[in-house]
Amino acid sequence: METGPGRARRVGRAHRRGHGRRHLRRLPVPRPRGRRVLRALERRLGGGAPRLRRPRRVPQGAQGPESRSDPHGQRIERPRLGPGPARQSPHVRRRPRRLQAPARGRVKGRVRVSVPATTSNLGPGFDVLGMALSLRMTAVVEALPEGPRTPPAKDDLVSRSFWLALPPARRPAAVRIAVASEIPPARGLGSSAAARLCGVLAAAALDGWKTHSFDDAVALVAALEGHPDNTVPAAYGGLRSVLMDRGVPLHAAWPVPKGLAVALCVPGYEAATPKMRAALPKNVPLHDAAANAARVAHLLACLKDGRLGELRAAMADALHQPYRAKHLPGFREAVSAAEKAGAYGAALSGSGSTVLAFCPAGRAQSRVAAAMARAYARRGIASRPLCVSVDPKGALVS
Repeated sequence: METGPGRARRVGRAHRRGHGRRHLRRLPVPRPRGRRVLRALERRLGGGAPRLRRPRRVPQGAQGPESRSDPHGQRIERPRLGPGPARQSPHVRRRPRRLQAPARGRVKGRVRVSVPATTSNLGPGFDVLGMALSLRMTAVVEALPEGPRTPPAKDDLVSRSFWLALPPARRPAAVRIAVASEIPPARGLGSSAAARLCGVLAAAALDGWKTHSFDDAVALVAALEGHPDNTVPAAYGGLRSVLMDRGVPLHAAWPVPKGLAVALCVPGYEAATPKMRAALPKNVPLHDAAANAARVAHLLACLKDGRLGELRAAMADALHQPYRAKHLPGFREAVSAAEKAGAYGAALSGSGSTVLAFCPAGRAQSRVAAAMARAYARRGIASRPLCVSVDPKGALVS
């Protein structure tokens, strides 16, 4: 049986590790061949001295009683003796202090947002083309420091969009919203996009454009709408082609001839967008899709070059108007009446029920609008003719 100081050390080590005497024989007997071997063995058994590290270097000039030179000329740190705080080495990494942004309170103030109506598709440009018109929706939003907060109604898109766009910590106690609109609702003139833009832009403006920039607000509304062809022209104005790329609307502006006017005829019945989209087929013939792509390119070229006489052929459509016309009484008669009255071309505005016609400015504009109204009257449908123009400004925030 082994005796001596070596056994005593192993016994003490076994007791400290909880092995006891009965496990003493199972403990390996170290064969010391150097300090590194002993330390490695102790670490493997779960304890022992930590691994030594090379001394840190101290920059030249940092000489003091807490450091000295080793034989190789390096400065070696030593603990500082005596009272007072110890000096930390400049090479020790300090934990960066977390910088907290100053807390921002609830928004306050008053803002006015004006958004134009829009027409989309323009015939073949289904979910691609949109144009701003000279009818507007205006919302005055005032954040109140106190007051009851009533939940917005389901159809109150301005209020619902306002609360959605603000972070919870920035939402005011209450809000006062006054809305005045020239846009007929549920008629294919972008009333829902205008309402959502009013709410989101008002929230972004009261927040100082820190949560949402103008472009971010437009992208948010396009996501809420599900299609950007109304949102983008309402925000930026004019005639726009739009493409959604990973949630970001990419758009381009297209010129409109100065002598081009727009005549509208708004029938007395509504055409809800979900219902009109449900009427569309899941698949379309390949030649119809190819023909529509060609018409979109030709339509933009005609508007750019002023070849207005070719608009009638360019505004034909095979993707959505033939399927929606079944649910829109008087639509085909109104288009035919507009073309006979001198319109360059006519098409369904958005998903309906409004009919849009491009025509010469002046008396011809009112003549075309009246002709479409008479076509609806012959079907026993009340309608409202409107003479509008292209809006180049887009949304205005003040």
